[in-house]
Amino acid sequence: MPIPRGIYPVIHTPLQPDQSLDMVSFEACLSRYLKKNIAGVTLLGCGGELPYFSDNEQYQLVKAAHTR
Repeated sequence: MPIPRGIYPVIHTPLQPDQSLDMVSFEACLSRYLKKNIAGVTLLGCGGELPYFSDNEQYQLVKAAHTR
């Protein structure tokens, strides 16, 4: 299946003061973007943050986005 053409904005990963994932804010941000006319979103991609998250944290973010 080809990747749809269009805009794929980078979704930032909000953190709590203790540096843990802020999933409530992530879900709110994701919801806002998904209401727009976009082809999809980019997670953990362009902010250089990927290596700072554990495999479990990465999984949580991807799972949350995929279930939308």
